[in-house]
Amino acid sequence: MPYTLAEALALLESGQLVSLRYITANTSKGAGGKVVELARVKIARNTEAKKAAASKEPPAGKTEGKDPRHRFHFTRNIELQNRAIRTVYPILITHINGQTVL
Repeated sequence: MPYTLAEALALLESGQLVSLRYITANTSKGAGGKVVELARVKIARNTEAKKAAASKEPPAGKTEGKDPRHRFHFTRNIELQNRAIRTVYPILITHINGQTVL
């Protein structure tokens, strides 16, 4: 049974490992259109920032980064198995866990 976009986002943001197929897009360069398949990914969480906020001190050598404004740009960061981070437009996700996203 196909997932709706809301269900796919809920599954992705739950933190579970999922397989993902999406179409690339770069709005600033006007490029994209490649289909990318990733076997085991999860939503990227900035755990260092949360730890720093809890201790009220920034980690050594780290400064506060720029806010990516994911809600404004409708993007999400995903973490690959090798800990690399990719930015994905959820509207361009075509499959999650082998199921079509409508």
